[in-house]
This record gives sequence, structure tokens and C-alpha cells, in this order.
Amino acid sequence: MKDRLTKDKNGQLVTGGIFYCRDSAGISVTASNKLSCNLTGQYFGIGNKNIPPNVMHKLKKTQTMKRLNILFLIILFITACQSGDTEQLVTIGDKYSISLPSFLVKASTTLNEDASLQYLHTWKEFYVIVIDESKSEMQKALEDNNLTETYSNDIKGYSDLLLKGFEQSISISQKSEIKDTLVNNMPARILTINGTAEGINAFYSIAFIQGKERYYQIMAWTLSSKEYEYKDKMNKIMYSLKEL
Repeated sequence: MKDRLTKDKNGQLVTGGIFYCRDSAGISVTASNKLSCNLTGQYFGIGNKNIPPNVMHKLKKTQTMKRLNILFLIILFITACQSGDTEQLVTIGDKYSISLPSFLVKASTTLNEDASLQYLHTWKEFYVIVIDESKSEMQKALEDNNLTETYSNDIKGYSDLLLKGFEQSISISQKSEIKDTLVNNMPARILTINGTAEGINAFYSIAFIQGKERYYQIMAWTLSSKEYEYKDKMNKIMYSLKEL
């Protein structure tokens, strides 16, 4: 199995980050647009930097080296700050706020068309999305598909339904126990999964949260090889969401 990013037919780097496919879980696409989707993240390579031209004059060469050394130190300082434990608070309309590592930036490409939040760091291969939807959407989907006897419209029914679809979309090698907990006084279920999607070995940290009128799905993922590097940061994200 591959444990790296691969290129698609357009030469773009692609991860195997499929979140879930609700249609495979027994819900029709027409019941709720948000209740049928795949997550495929596309990421782009960055070109090599040109080497500055040689400067013949000794004085100019020395000055150039000094400037390069200063620039190098500045880059190291910025990188060190971004790779630390500093956080940023991201607010999505009047719905919710969530704390993310400061090195993550808003995605310029679509990770998931239904996500209200999409952040990433391509070099670090660290990705986060949040999908929120109303409880009424969930209820309509259950009724339209005759699933009211199978899934309840609460945090357990919601998470069970989505996990079923997710587990059908990837090959799971390891799955943690689901932790029933509270996230800022909201019922929540949190777990981690190691699996293979589209030939990519990935680590997923997932939270399902029940708010007053809405459900929230938080998902952070990276390559399996980076699990222990980012696992704690991802877990912290799961517990940081607050309704506004």
C-alpha cells in the first residue's frame, strides 16, 4: 500500500481522504444534498526556488550573503513560530467557533463541497474540515429513506449512520473505541481510524457533536506515518468547537 501523496491524471497531488459516502449507508442523494458526499483533497506542488546569480565583486558577494543569512534567519523564525503550539480562533458566521493550530490556512481548493470550514497545511499534510447541518435535515433524510426505526435523530443515531458509510468507503486497519463525551457541554462522540483510501494509508480523527439545533462533524486527517506527530493536536481540535 502507498503511504504518500500521488498524482492524478492532471498532474495534481491527491490524497485518499474520503470522509464518508452517505449514499452507500442507505440514504438517497435526493433526500438531503449534504447526506451524500465524498471527500477528496487535491493539493499542489510548489516549484523549486531559483538560486541567486553569482556576484563577482567581493563586497557585493559579502553583502548578498549577509542579506541571505538574515532572510534565512527570518524564515527559520517564522517557521519555528508556525510549527509551535500557538493557535488561531476561527469563527464561522454566527454558528460556531473552533481553535486550530496557527500553521493551518484556509484551503484555496475544495476539500468537501458541504464543509463550512476547510483548513490545511500542504507541506505538513495536515487537513481539517467541519460539516454542520440541521437536525431537521437529519430527520427528513431518515423519514424519506424509511430509516427512523434504524437510526434515532440524536448524537448516537447521527454518528452511527455516518460511520457506517465511512467504514464502507475505506479499508480500515485499526479503529479506536468510540468515546461518548461532552464538548463544551454538548453531547459528542469521538474516535480515531487508521485506514486505506484510494491506495493512501491515512490516519483520521473524527468527532460528532450535537448542538442545540445542529449537528457538527469535525474531521482531521494526515498520512499514517504522521499520526503520532499530529494526534494530540487533532484531538485538541475535536474538543474546541463552541456554538455561538
